[in-house]
Amino acid sequence: MSFPCRVSVPLLKMLDQDAGQRLLRHLHGRGGIRKTTASQVYEMLLTYSGVVGADVLDEVMAVLSDTAWDLELLLVRGHRNRLCDLLGVPRPQLVPKPAVR
Repeated sequence: MSFPCRVSVPLLKMLDQDAGQRLLRHLHGRGGIRKTTASQVYEMLLTYSGVVGADVLDEVMAVLSDTAWDLELLLVRGHRNRLCDLLGVPRPQLVPKPAVR
């Protein structure tokens, strides 16, 4: 299956929770990556219908467009977590680093 949008194939797999988790991990990283990812998700949702449920589409689009994704993670974490909830994807969890001996 081939799509003209370069981000469409991974994003269309959002129905698979593992793929959705990978997508939202990008919203966890550095600000520029979060901003670019949010922009590409927004464009993909405008292009392809049925990827996100109609009951949450407006709110997902609002969160994607109204959030300043390039701010510190502490400031955007709530918005990222709201997207996880809307998309039915588990929120990212901090993984404790193993103790150095």
